[in-house]
Amino acid sequence: MDLLSTLYGVAEIVVPIGAIPFVARHHRPHVAIGWLVLIAFLPVLGLAAYVHFGWLRLRNRRGELDAVARALDPARDAIIERFQGDDPSGDAEGEVRRLTHRIGWRRASTPLRGNRVQVLETDAFIDALLRDIESAEESAELLYYLFVDDGVGRRVAAALGAAARRGVRCRLLVGSISAWLEGGRSAFRELAAELEEAGVEVAPLRPLNPVRDRIERIDLRNHRKIAVLDGRVAYVGSQNIHEADSGLEDGAWVQLNARIEGPAAAMLRSLFLADLYLERGVPDAVADIAPPREAGDALVQVIGSRHTGRASELRRVFVGAIHQARSRLTICSPYFVPDEATLLALGIASQRGVDVRLILPEKSDKWYVDATARAFFDEIVPDGIRVFLHGQGTLHTKAMLLDDELAYVGSGNFDRRSMFLDDELGVLLSDADSIDAIRATFERYVDESRLIDPVAWADRSKVQQYVDHCCKLLSPML
Repeated sequence: MDLLSTLYGVAEIVVPIGAIPFVARHHRPHVAIGWLVLIAFLPVLGLAAYVHFGWLRLRNRRGELDAVARALDPARDAIIERFQGDDPSGDAEGEVRRLTHRIGWRRASTPLRGNRVQVLETDAFIDALLRDIESAEESAELLYYLFVDDGVGRRVAAALGAAARRGVRCRLLVGSISAWLEGGRSAFRELAAELEEAGVEVAPLRPLNPVRDRIERIDLRNHRKIAVLDGRVAYVGSQNIHEADSGLEDGAWVQLNARIEGPAAAMLRSLFLADLYLERGVPDAVADIAPPREAGDALVQVIGSRHTGRASELRRVFVGAIHQARSRLTICSPYFVPDEATLLALGIASQRGVDVRLILPEKSDKWYVDATARAFFDEIVPDGIRVFLHGQGTLHTKAMLLDDELAYVGSGNFDRRSMFLDDELGVLLSDADSIDAIRATFERYVDESRLIDPVAWADRSKVQQYVDHCCKLLSPML
């Protein structure tokens, strides 16, 4: 016992000191300090947490990504040749679109004309998705971070099974590790077996792999949500496949999605195939992506981001959009854990006279993230940024509206995890119908929210402030 106590006492000194040069080398100062504080307080557990969740070990994916690009770029080029949109004007929309094209996957992030877009909320999304699966003739391809074995999950599974039995090639990628664990609301094994028996190809994204996970962090996620039917209709947005109240004690999730018909759906299919090929390898016979016919006059631009060990394309688009805002910027996200550059950009935008509004949930499904967000309010509310806390259900919408001209809808949260770690997917929209629908949705959210009063906020409970700022210390790790 004395020996163990002695060894632990030595570890309390040696581990934090020894971790300093290694942690500082691999992270920005604020992130390094967060991890070093944890390791200093809990040397053994802190070091174990850092090894598994903090050290951004990445296997060399360049060769894999290059192989996928060689396989899919000819099809992408064919889509671009027929449907590339006109060069955007010099306004804020044009600047953000050009930025997205430069820093994103240049082919996949090309603005494409000829699309029809519908903005759909929770129940309308499920109903539309089921109709499109039921009418699919060639392929039904879905990738979701979470696919729950509940009423909605069973309805979607039944539609996929029926499609497979009538000869449609159906493929389902499920990105949440928890979806493959027995028990709990995410149990999926039984449903997956039924789908495979019906002829649906089912596979997990980033399954636990002892060999791979020795060289990669185990919490890196493919957080995308996408469905593509016949390569002509696609869905992106915030919503996974589950009941509206899944995992909640009361109320329902509040979601926002986009249904896209036209050339952009074919481009989104190329991103689904890229994820498929990264997991299974590029096949000898690469799937054909035939450019569809024009379906409307909407311009759509895809934003796909991957973890690379540095700030993602999504984060650069978010920060770039904030800097380009001229009159109004509305951001809606279930989680708000900004980095310094994003926080500074928001403050500068407000001081330039931009009406900056944040719509966040009064209570999300993660109390410690809510506490962290509240700590950041102390920095943004004095800058004149208006924060609305939505209390009708649990807000899960991930969207942004810039100057009532350009909108983002997708899977990416306004937090460090989406901006630095997770694979995310979204679209930029500028057609009048989409902008009107998103603006109306945001105004309804505002009506259902309470606006934070700067004076009352500064006088809130000292205990609450203490808890919030303790959680903020861990923000680099959230």
